Amino acid sequence: MREILFHGKRKDNGEWVEGFYLSHGSEVYILTSEQLAKGLDVGGWLNGCQAYEVDPETVGWFTDSYDKNKKRIFNGDLVELRGIYAKDVVLFVEIAPCNGAFGVDPGGKFYFGLTELLRNYEATVVGNIHDAEHRSDTQQEATEQ
Repeated sequence: MREILFHGKRKDNGEWVEGFYLSHGSEVYILTSEQLAKGLDVGGWLNGCQAYEVDPETVGWFTDSYDKNKKRIFNGDLVELRGIYAKDVVLFVEIAPCNGAFGVDPGGKFYFGLTELLRNYEATVVGNIHDAEHRSDTQQEATEQ
């Protein structure tokens, strides 16, 4: 069964949080598995749970794939692929507009399927497009290709 999870950057401290997506009006929240378990232990659905408000722009859906270190890969993550194009490159994961599947975009012209790439190349999550320290590097690399 596919694991349906999301992540997003918390509004209060900018840290990434993973869990279940909730929305209320224009506010978006992530409820962690730990918080959900805590609420269920109290005896009621979501009683005593804390959901973290996140920036809606940063919310990414879990791709159901993992990098070489068993780290979850989310939509918007930057993955370094070793040996593609005879060098190491960093590409970002997104939902391909042509077919709705997760893929990587090597420069805005076409997409490679994420599952196929993970079968053939060693991948490591190195950041996310919403992290300031990675944003300019990714944009520069995408324009160079």
